Amino acid sequence: IREDDFIIAVDGGGRFCEKLGLLPSIAIGDFDSIDKKAESYLKEHNIERIPFPADKDFIDLELGIEEAQHRGYHDILILGAFGGKRADMFLGNLLLLAKYDEHIRMKNAYTEAFCLNAGVSVTVNANVGDYLTVIPLCEELVTGKSCGLKYALEGLSFHLGETRGISNEFQEPEASFTVKKGKALILIQK
Repeated sequence: IREDDFIIAVDGGGRFCEKLGLLPSIAIGDFDSIDKKAESYLKEHNIERIPFPADKDFIDLELGIEEAQHRGYHDILILGAFGGKRADMFLGNLLLLAKYDEHIRMKNAYTEAFCLNAGVSVTVNANVGDYLTVIPLCEELVTGKSCGLKYALEGLSFHLGETRGISNEFQEPEASFTVKKGKALILIQK
């Protein structure tokens, strides 16, 4: 996190900001996952709040992404969305990436996740031995040229529900690959 970052505390993200001493630029959500200490922290520092009702057709993270894009931010890093006790929220957060392009990434200490659309090439950095997973988010995903991985991805076809793209290994600190057809969820795992 850099000093000039625009930080959005999405609902319970206000707790993390308070614990880390970070001042978010705004706070958004239905605020059902924030405690009194974090609530006081936000009020004490006059953080702008954008409240929404709890009964809505989308999750708070989607509100945060949409607000960031509305304000002109497109390279978005999402922190704190992998944890918690609710598998439905974890999966919803992860699959929400499919709505957006590769400029929106979700990250924690062990995993980075983003989506790639057809026609997009990406170069990623990791440690040798880290894992790269490709999960199809469509009926058929076709990959293009790749390098730096134990198992070449070039010209492969993956189908929705298949697990063949899980746990490819970085053979070099930098790997690249292309999606030729479809949409893929990409996970880089330490």
